Amino acid sequence: MLDDQLRVLSNVRRRRLLLALLQDNPQNDRTMVSNASASTDEKRRRAVAMGHVHLPQLDDHGYIEWNREERSVTKGSRFDEIKPLLTVLEPMQDDVSADELPE
Repeated sequence: MLDDQLRVLSNVRRRRLLLALLQDNPQNDRTMVSNASASTDEKRRRAVAMGHVHLPQLDDHGYIEWNREERSVTKGSRFDEIKPLLTVLEPMQDDVSADELPE
């Protein structure tokens, strides 16, 4: 179980989404990819990665519930299992802009 949690948290975009849910539940899946200075192509690429990789993976693990039609993301049934790791990571969250994040 810990290995799965660490694997999920190893990606900065998934980690930031889970940390955002720690603060504010629910989230809109669009807010996870938007950045005023990002190009349209970059935003589209991020949206595809979020919708085809990151959100489904988090949903499959039960850490989030993703409503594709409403484009909403809420804490999933297993969110509390990963919450202790998130509370440890939260103060260490970097201030790198979304444009500088790797996929």
